[in-house]
Amino acid sequence: MMLKINYIYILIAFSCCKPDPLVFITNNAYLQFAFRDSLKSTDIAEVYLDSMIYSFGAVPNHIDEAVVAIPIKLIGQPQSQDRRYNVRVQHCCENGLEDGIRISETILRSNSSSDTLFLTVSRSLVHKEDFVNIDLYLDNSEGFTNESVISRHFRCKFTEKLLEPDWWFSWRSKFGQFHQEVYRKWIEIYYPGSDPSDPVGKDKRGYCWYNMPSTTAFNEVPVTFYYIQRLRAYFEQNIVYPDGNINEQRILLPRL
Repeated sequence: MMLKINYIYILIAFSCCKPDPLVFITNNAYLQFAFRDSLKSTDIAEVYLDSMIYSFGAVPNHIDEAVVAIPIKLIGQPQSQDRRYNVRVQHCCENGLEDGIRISETILRSNSSSDTLFLTVSRSLVHKEDFVNIDLYLDNSEGFTNESVISRHFRCKFTEKLLEPDWWFSWRSKFGQFHQEVYRKWIEIYYPGSDPSDPVGKDKRGYCWYNMPSTTAFNEVPVTFYYIQRLRAYFEQNIVYPDGNINEQRILLPRL
């Protein structure tokens, strides 16, 4: 019986000594990027993204820079004084246009458990590239030790391309295969305020190109279908090729 008890004790001892990389030293303060994943986060648990994409293709040509707001969250106790933290910025471009990237002041204010980092990127930095990746790293500083933090790296991706929106898959039978040319024309046609319908569901913003109805039933969103008809008519009356490539089939929307 004594041998059995000793054997159990040895197992417990070894399991207790196993290092856990997620255990924080309570006397230290840590910071992490806290860009919320709205699809996976719940009322019980927050889930954070490690990257985001910004498309200049979805904004007017006269907009010459993007400002991205990135939340910063404190792990530890707020303090009664301001504390400066370090953010290291790296990007992939070879032309070295460092002047095209700026970040806001990196200070966690007194008695605060969060901050917002503003990253400003010039459109000229992105103009000749398919994608520009800008990596942000929370480095150690006098008031924060961030080596053990999982969410200490955040990647911001910038492009001039119009990227396929999440709603396109649900509406694919009406819009067809994704093409930037179709999406760009849809942004022009179905602008905010063009649809007087009362939105249904949780999102009470007016329907438009970036806030599409969750339903694809004609009788529930007839105004949306009216604009889809206008979109279809445009591509029937104008010959447009994907990316201007005349060797491809011209763009036509499916018939309803």
